[in-house]
Amino acid sequence: MEIDYKAVITGDIINSTSYDLNTRKLIRELLMTEISSKLKNSFGKELIPLPIDVFRGDSWQLIINNPSISLRVCLFIRCLLKIKLTSNKINTRMSIGFGNASVPEEKVSLGDGDAYIFSGKGLDSIGNNRINLIIKFGINDLNSIKSVNYCVSSLPSILSLIDFISSNWTYKQSMAILGKLQNKTLIEISKDWFGSSINSATVTRHLSKAGWESIFESLNFFEKLLNN
Repeated sequence: MEIDYKAVITGDIINSTSYDLNTRKLIRELLMTEISSKLKNSFGKELIPLPIDVFRGDSWQLIINNPSISLRVCLFIRCLLKIKLTSNKINTRMSIGFGNASVPEEKVSLGDGDAYIFSGKGLDSIGNNRINLIIKFGINDLNSIKSVNYCVSSLPSILSLIDFISSNWTYKQSMAILGKLQNKTLIEISKDWFGSSINSATVTRHLSKAGWESIFESLNFFEKLLNN
């Protein structure tokens, strides 16, 4: 895909109205501050130019300069929500849109372009479906991906499976997966755990239960496909 293309992720918190005002405020602050900071530190300002923007109470948006990392970013955000808000089992719907997009100077939601349109329409299309992670792009974008159409058409199915697996991650599994999404070693992940060291074998066990090998293969396929 041409580097001029962007990815916009539009999301909202599932069943947000069932949480009290303090919890909803905590979710908004977490997205805009800590999660945004960790995204910038992990992927760099060149790829994540602006922090997550929250609007309409429970909706949020993020722009990414390299679409190939968009799925990794989605899982990164889901892991952090599960880690930071584990008592409430918070989850988020997410729609990835690809296309031309203007990057605003202040807030993500002030931007415009195809990536925004596809991302917003994608989130609206989820409705009451059980799938909470989808991808949308225009017909012209298929010409930017130098792969056969059946590879491109497989992306929604891959995301559906990833969504099902990641939605069921536990707190400890999310901790282990988050480390892997940052390309950390087992030793590095174990040292990060609760501020103290745990056995690397324990990390491996949590990764296995979280289906990391399948996630890893799917991420590789996604990222190589969009980098062609």
